[in-house]
Amino acid sequence: MTTSWTDYPATSDTPIKAIHVNEVRAAIDNAGGTPPGGWTDGPTVSSSTPVKAKHLVEIHDAIQTLWNNRNLGALPNWSSGVQPGGTSMATAATVIHAGDINDVRAWFNGYETWNNRIGAYATFSSSADVVNAVNQGWPGIGDVAGLGTPSSPYTVSQGEDQYVHDAYTQLGNRFWWLSFWTVSWPASGDTYYNAGYQGGRVAAQTIDTTNPTYLPTYVVLDPEGYNTKASTASQWADFINGFVQGVQSIDTRLPTAVYVGQSDYQNYNIGSLNVPVLLAVDFTDPGSPISGPNVQGYVAYYATCPADSYMNRAAGWGGRINTIQFSGSGVPCGP
Repeated sequence: MTTSWTDYPATSDTPIKAIHVNEVRAAIDNAGGTPPGGWTDGPTVSSSTPVKAKHLVEIHDAIQTLWNNRNLGALPNWSSGVQPGGTSMATAATVIHAGDINDVRAWFNGYETWNNRIGAYATFSSSADVVNAVNQGWPGIGDVAGLGTPSSPYTVSQGEDQYVHDAYTQLGNRFWWLSFWTVSWPASGDTYYNAGYQGGRVAAQTIDTTNPTYLPTYVVLDPEGYNTKASTASQWADFINGFVQGVQSIDTRLPTAVYVGQSDYQNYNIGSLNVPVLLAVDFTDPGSPISGPNVQGYVAYYATCPADSYMNRAAGWGGRINTIQFSGSGVPCGP
C-alpha cells in the first residue's frame, strides 16, 4: 500500500495548501526520515503560513536520504525543470508548480514500493507455507514447480504450483508469482530444441490443470539437471526457444522467462534472445551483477534473517522482478 494524498494529482488549478506539505512530512516522519534539525516552520505548517521553497527542498532532501538508505539512487530532476527557490533559500524566487507537489509525493511513493519487486523463492511443502510467506510481507513468490528427469519429457511436476493456486484462492490474488521449472538437457539421440519443447509443454499443461484462474507472472525455465549441458550459443538458443514454444503450444496466455547464471548469459549470447532473463546472483559475490537488454531481474541466494540488508542490496540492482532465496528450505522471515 502507498500513501494517498489530498488533491491528487495537483494541477495548475489546485491552490497550494499547507496540508500538501504536512502530509508528505508526516509520511517521512513515519518512515523515520525526519531531518536531524527538524522541519522549517514545523513540525507542521499552519494554514496561515505560506508554503515556501525551503519546505519543498527539505522534503526533497529527506526523501533522498530515505532512497540512499535503500540504494535506490538519485532522485529524478524536478519535473518543472527548476529547483524551488526564493528568500527562504537565499536564491532567486521561483513559482511553486503543481508538479513540485506531485514530484515529492511520487518520490515518497517510490520509496514505499521499492520492495514490491523483490519476492521470496523457496521450496514449499503446502499451501499454508505459501500463505505464511505472503502474510510475512513478501509481495511475490517463486516456487520449485518442476524438477528435471533424465529422459523425455525432461521434467516432472513437484506439486508446488497447486499450493500456489490454493494460496491465491485463500488470499485473493495478493502476490505475483514465478513458476520455476528445471528441465534437463536432452538424452543421447534427442535434440536440444525437443528437450526444451517437451519440458515447456509439461509446465504449461500442469499450470493449466492446477491453476485454471490464476496464471504466473512468468513460467521460468531453469536449464539444468541430467545429461550433457549445452556448450554452444546455438544449442542454448534451441533449448530456450524450444521451451518457450512448448509452453505456447499449450497456452498462449503464459509468459515465459529463463533463469541462467551470469557467465552462461555472457558466454552463450543469451542477451540476443527475445526472451526475458532472470540472472542468478550469489550474495557472497562483491559488487553488482551484470545487466543486459533482456535482463528483467535477479534470483539471489543465500540470505539469512533478518533480511533487511539483503533487500537493500537487491533493490540497488534495478531489476523489475527479483527473488531472494534463504539458506535451508522455506521462508523463515519477512522482508
